[in-house]
Amino acid sequence: MAANNTTYQQEPLYNEIAKLAPLSVAIVITNTLVVVLFFKKRYLQTIPNYPLLSLAACDFITGFVVIPLFILSMYILTRESSSKETKTYLSYMVLVLHALTSTSAVYHILVVIADKYFAIVWPRKHRSLEKKTMLKVLAVVWLVSSIISCIPISWINVSQKPIARKLFVGYGIFCLVIVFISSYVCIVYALVVMFRVISGKNKHKESALLRRRNTSRNRQMTNNIYRVCIIFAMMAAVFAVCWLPWFMLTLLVNLQVHVENLHSFMEWFVPFRYLTSIINPLLYTFVKPDFRRAFKELVWNRIVRTKHPFGSQSNMTRPTTSFLFKTFKSSTNTVDVPALKRGTGIEMIENPCFVSSV
Repeated sequence: MAANNTTYQQEPLYNEIAKLAPLSVAIVITNTLVVVLFFKKRYLQTIPNYPLLSLAACDFITGFVVIPLFILSMYILTRESSSKETKTYLSYMVLVLHALTSTSAVYHILVVIADKYFAIVWPRKHRSLEKKTMLKVLAVVWLVSSIISCIPISWINVSQKPIARKLFVGYGIFCLVIVFISSYVCIVYALVVMFRVISGKNKHKESALLRRRNTSRNRQMTNNIYRVCIIFAMMAAVFAVCWLPWFMLTLLVNLQVHVENLHSFMEWFVPFRYLTSIINPLLYTFVKPDFRRAFKELVWNRIVRTKHPFGSQSNMTRPTTSFLFKTFKSSTNTVDVPALKRGTGIEMIENPCFVSSV
């Protein structure tokens, strides 16, 4: 009977590992790629890209630390031999790390969109922004996220008492309202204003000047800005879709609200909430123009060179061309050959297409 119970407990664990382990590997690979691109290409090391680098570091922590620790906690929590103390501390550690990465991610998205907002609405003031200022802002993001995530540690000693449930309910409401809803109100407002400026619906002087200068370069710049704003809007939307339902479900569990199939929804949303850590780097690596260019130069071109190691045809034809001309020159010393004019058939040897077709 005990063996059957152990098998029943291990089956869900194996299913979760099968879902989360590949996800963890994919998160680590994609975000490592972002970090490598940033440090390899100097033109990526701009002030607006530093929040994206910090967000990639946050997502990397999710894949490299949080998910493996979550899998370990599921294994330990299902073991009857594990002590209550170990289970309690491990559960709190997982809770703190989840709160840290999710809170930090939403604040990073807020900083990214706020930076683009100031660049579009107040471009002159944004030009005076220094790298030190941005690094200070990112340090504040990590500090505030760490403080918010570490709040549950203060009541770890009363975790077995009835007051713990009330504390968790209050903490869930605080994170939902103060961290997510307030941040998303600012994000939505910034995105609406940016799209209005870009589309020319407002009466800002610089946007009016941009409309009068209907040149191709200005149109291209406007399209690039519009595309970047769409990327950031997609990042915010993806994060909301992936994480907000999870926190709302957690709040319902802490409130002990009886909802049919609530635990099934919770199990389904466990891997779903981590998808944002893959989608974010893919969005600004393959869609954002500067990161896409860096990816092509550093990764894609090397893949193409590996498939075609001999390079272009012009490099292959140079030895053949020189050899033919040496043979022809030596033959002219013994045989009288009429003078060659431009456009004759032998001059076609210099054409690589002709040589390659022989």
